[in-house]
Amino acid sequence: AATIRKVSYAASKDETRPILTGVSIVGANNKITFSAADGFRLATVTLDVPIERDFTILPSAVLLAEALAVLPKAAIVEVGLADMRLVVTSGDSLIMVNTIPGNAPDFARLIPVSPPVMATVDSAALLRAIDRIRVIDADGNQSRYTIESGQMVIYATSQKGDATFSVACEGVEGWSIWLNDEYLRQALRGVEGSEIQIKNVGSMEVVVIQDVNSTHLVAPMNPTER
Repeated sequence: AATIRKVSYAASKDETRPILTGVSIVGANNKITFSAADGFRLATVTLDVPIERDFTILPSAVLLAEALAVLPKAAIVEVGLADMRLVVTSGDSLIMVNTIPGNAPDFARLIPVSPPVMATVDSAALLRAIDRIRVIDADGNQSRYTIESGQMVIYATSQKGDATFSVACEGVEGWSIWLNDEYLRQALRGVEGSEIQIKNVGSMEVVVIQDVNSTHLVAPMNPTER
């Protein structure tokens, strides 16, 4: 259940793009990959799990979240198929979720290959800084993230005022990018480990954050559209 929650946040809420409102679940070669994307961010998790046969299914992220809400956060679930519906079982619970017609994009093709590391930073410290940003900007506006003198400096601005927050990091001096603070916060919460690497090939390219099993992408923002 926790694995599905790690990716479902990235699914689109836009019902005019139904394919992107689902969580893609692909089983092949004794691995299951869960993926979701909305055009601005992507989350994918791959687990080594014995499977009886290959499958691809696209349940609604909203319906899946509602189904998982009745289970403990740390519940161990089994995933199966029945009449093209997703079957989730955990203990005495059995939940069936309808799927979305059509095929999800090939999310793996959207992930940059071997992007360089721009910053290595303490995940909890960066999350605390982003939470402070939300105090002056509850709507999760965008901020500029810049590496200066061994610090990741976050420049935030909103109608309430401006603020600057710094977090110790190792990285490429002068690297700078505009990001949606809420999108970055959700991506950080999806990775494991106290120290994370932020990878990026340019200020107008996606930011990549990974751990052993998961990859999270966050698209840059255009400061002229703020």
